[in-house]
Amino acid sequence: MIRLKQRNIGYFMILFILSLFSLSKSLPVKQSDNFQPGNDLVNCLNESADPCNDFYEYACGQWTNQHTPAEGFPIWSNWYLISHSVRPKIKDLLTRANSETDIEAIRKARKVYQACMNKDAIEAAGAKPVIKLVNDNGGWPLVMKSDEWKAKNLTWQQIHSRFLKTLGVEALFAIQMPPDVKNSSITRLVVSEPNLVLKKKELVDSKNFRQSFAYTGYKLRVTDIFLRRSSVEEELGNVSLLVELNNFEKELAEITHDEQGINNIDEWYSLMTIDELQELYDSANMTSPTAQINWLETIRDMFTLTPEITVNGSEPIIVPGKEFFPKFAALLNKTAPETIVNYIVWCVITDVSLYANDELRMLLSDFNNRRVGADPIGTREYDCVSLEQMGRAASYLFVKEHSSEESKEAVQELVGNIQEAMKNYIQQSTWLDNETKNLATEKIDAIIKFIGYPDEYTDSNINEYYAEFTPTDSYFENEMRSRVFQMKRALRELRKPTNKKEWPVEPKAINAYYIPVLNTMGEY
Repeated sequence: MIRLKQRNIGYFMILFILSLFSLSKSLPVKQSDNFQPGNDLVNCLNESADPCNDFYEYACGQWTNQHTPAEGFPIWSNWYLISHSVRPKIKDLLTRANSETDIEAIRKARKVYQACMNKDAIEAAGAKPVIKLVNDNGGWPLVMKSDEWKAKNLTWQQIHSRFLKTLGVEALFAIQMPPDVKNSSITRLVVSEPNLVLKKKELVDSKNFRQSFAYTGYKLRVTDIFLRRSSVEEELGNVSLLVELNNFEKELAEITHDEQGINNIDEWYSLMTIDELQELYDSANMTSPTAQINWLETIRDMFTLTPEITVNGSEPIIVPGKEFFPKFAALLNKTAPETIVNYIVWCVITDVSLYANDELRMLLSDFNNRRVGADPIGTREYDCVSLEQMGRAASYLFVKEHSSEESKEAVQELVGNIQEAMKNYIQQSTWLDNETKNLATEKIDAIIKFIGYPDEYTDSNINEYYAEFTPTDSYFENEMRSRVFQMKRALRELRKPTNKKEWPVEPKAINAYYIPVLNTMGEY
């Protein structure tokens, strides 16, 4: 889904740039005393370059001279520059004392921020919250004695379902509820291949020796943290299990699709029932109980969070890249259950380490440095201001303090001008027939625009949204609760008409986007 969306965003951006280019023929480029964004664009020009030979150098040649990248960031752009100007404002709002007029959701947001910033409590807890999470769900065989793990009497299927349902960790496969890409008026179940810890090419390409070496080192360091708190003697280690984990992870990556996805949506998209998915999966003729998956029960288990919704075998589902599933069954058929559980738990650890103490966070940071030469993990203050556990409430605070109806109207006018420019460019094109021109124009007119902030942002609306979320003084526990809260909201969307007026991201996000499936455009 994401891969196709990225590709379609590319199409939109091409049209957008072409439209601006057509407008630019009649607009002089000059500096203005009262329009800083325009001045920034002009200052980034390298007017000594020939735009016909190297347009990028002409348009952006002076950008790096004007904007020194911040240390430690793998990417530095206008997005980050603007975001950095917004963060202090959000921090100021979250660090203020509660007043009598503050609604409950705002109080919750400040409690979440305080828990995130309470480094003393986080460091005192150490790695224990992560270890407890793992142990409460059967443990990690890699750091357990064999008979100790078997005594738990939990199957990998049960363990995977627990983590998928409560944390959204898609270790072996994903279950989501997005709009149907071929009928965006309805929300459907999608069962798809997993999200890998690393990119596929990093796991399967022998040329990526640096990343592979760094990744193995990261695993060993995390394993050491767990070993120090386990019943297994450190000098023993389960080296063979670690090797099997690595091999399984690589083989799983080999049967997933490449990062660029599938070009033909008809090849990617398969609408079937849950019963038909079961038939497809069982066609691999597995002989080992380890490979058995009851898809109906697996999906039903997700909906135990929302018992008001029932699902049966005739439920329509979308299965992208369906050829993955027989291959997946064959892989499970030859893999020991301990290895599968080791991989599931590893995916969980890497997913939640960011919310733990500095020891686990710094291991992840060091790995990223070795892997890509930069650290995408921010400082604790950076992360706490960005935290999405109460993102809508923080956005509401920001909107009330720093947004105005005048600025919203100005951006609405800007977006309207972009739409008109795009329509004019399409109608004037010589390479499109009239039917295509008219269809494209109709779609531009039908774009749903999210500008500034939602009109329905009210005290009661925000309080109602967070009614089921109760924060604690624990940063890690808040993240766990937030994920269950968000999962419940997602599950309740099943079969509902797609609400195309639901904002995809919060107004405090620095963003501009186009989502083809929903034909929505946002400017913040």
